[in-house]
Parts: sequence; structure tokens; C-alpha cells
Amino acid sequence: MAITKPGAIAEAATTEVRTDVAAADSTTINDGNFPPANAVDTAGSKSVHVFCRFNGGTAPTVTIEPLIRCGNGWVKLAQTAALAEGVAATINTFGRKVFFRVHAITGAPTNLDVFCSVAEPLVYDGPKQG
Repeated sequence: MAITKPGAIAEAATTEVRTDVAAADSTTINDGNFPPANAVDTAGSKSVHVFCRFNGGTAPTVTIEPLIRCGNGWVKLAQTAALAEGVAATINTFGRKVFFRVHAITGAPTNLDVFCSVAEPLVYDGPKQG
């Protein structure tokens, strides 16, 4: 069974955010399928790197579709290209809570784990002077 590890990501660390994913996630985007409590908090990050580690399979790949929490619902961002082992994608999260939805898996891996790390910190310079 896939395990989601909600919480904040550390600035200089790589964080495992989902483990033992064996199949693509539901295409029905709602709080029942993607509980807000299971989201990853990217506060302080403009963007994150996301990548996967696979167990088994033949040249497995995965596409990730980030779901960003906006108000009382999820908003889909563009899905990544097919990511192979050791290949990361950069996703602009703008400090929001994110669920890294597994859109598709190829190559028949037994399962995969999803990781993320800060790509670029979110910097606020205050109001602009005119």
C-alpha cells in the first residue's frame, strides 16, 4: 500500500514524500482521493525538484502531476515528462501545499518512491516603491 508522508521539506535536504507506490493514482481529483492532510508543505520554496526511485521493472518511468492546494480544492499543474531513475523535474510550487500525484507508470516496476527537495527558495522583497 502506498504511504504518503505529509509535512514540510527541509531547505537543504531531500525528503521522501511517498513510498511503495505500485500504480497510478485516481484520475478523480477530490479530497477523498487526495486528502489535504497528506500534502507536502513547500512553504518557503518557489520551486522544488521531484524525482523517483524504482524497485524492479524494465527501464521504468513515471509522470507526476502536481496538485496544488488553493482554497478549498486542488488545482492541477502541468504533468512532468516521463522521469526515469535519477532524473528530476522542477515544479514551481510558490510555497503552497502540494500532492505529487502519480499520473502514469511504465516499465512494470514493483513499486516506486517519490522524493523532493527545494530547488529555489521563495524570496519576498516587500512592497515595491513607486
